[in-house]
Amino acid sequence: MVILICLACTRNNSLWKIILVCNTFNISQTIQFVVILFYYWLMHMTGAILNNIKENCLAFTTEHLHREGFTTPVVRRPNRNFIVPLKQLELIYMNTIEIKCEINDVFEAPIIFIMIQMFHALVTNTHMAYHGTILEATFSVNEFCIIALWTIFQIIKVYAFASCGELLKLEANEIAQVLYNIPTDTHTVTVMTEVQHFSSVISCLSPEVTIYGFFPLDATLLFNVIASATTYLIILVQFDND
Repeated sequence: MVILICLACTRNNSLWKIILVCNTFNISQTIQFVVILFYYWLMHMTGAILNNIKENCLAFTTEHLHREGFTTPVVRRPNRNFIVPLKQLELIYMNTIEIKCEINDVFEAPIIFIMIQMFHALVTNTHMAYHGTILEATFSVNEFCIIALWTIFQIIKVYAFASCGELLKLEANEIAQVLYNIPTDTHTVTVMTEVQHFSSVISCLSPEVTIYGFFPLDATLLFNVIASATTYLIILVQFDND
């Protein structure tokens, strides 16, 4: 943002226009990045909880026991050895998914507005770059750098949202994989029943993050946004050629 402000100040415009551009575009982008950073931080904290659940579930696997050299399923902790029951881990997982849903409910409206602005900026900036560099060739180096930075900012926003949702899905899938690897011959029927119930809970309580159910925030988001923006850009270019 500092580079963008410096580039805006070096444009061949009046002082009032530079101030207007900085207040209208740069400040709004700063607010958006603050919101995205807060959301990114909360989602990664939620992912850290899921990762801790996975690490505790590893105590029930044969691989973990052989690696640590134990004959009973325990988790090494400072000054004590204990195992967290699967029933308790399942409850923590359910509470974590509930926290994820609450975070998503709070940020759904800001995210949808940021996504609309981001998509519009991607199409507009690339179309302006096409006009200024190919169709009319009137762009200066300063203007081209500003357009490039604005485009990079929009891609960063999409990546931040996509990485948050993908992180939760990845952690939940790893928990399910660890539960699948728990051996059946070294545990009681009660433990295996808890494993089965925990697996059912994971399949029912999906960690998927969606925006009002319209589209998911996962690894496919970046591709979908860029592909859609490219399609709109091609349509606009065809109108220009006509």
